[in-house]
Amino acid sequence: MRASHEQQPLSYDVRLPDEVQANALRLLDKSRAVVNTLLARLWGRLDEFRGQCSGPAYKQVVAMTESPDPHGDRQFRA
Repeated sequence: MRASHEQQPLSYDVRLPDEVQANALRLLDKSRAVVNTLLARLWGRLDEFRGQCSGPAYKQVVAMTESPDPHGDRQFRA
């Protein structure tokens, strides 16, 4: 994307150093598995979210379940 006075790119491509890529991809795969398990677990309770509109959705999810594979609260919420 070209930068100009009127526009500025909001993100850039970043390549991780070779020595950390394998661990980053492993963490990404594990995170994806946790999210998919959580979605499958909560899918039947989807209607409960309609009536609750206060606060961020992740707080509702955390109140309804625990991480299927605990690796810290931030990873679970993200």
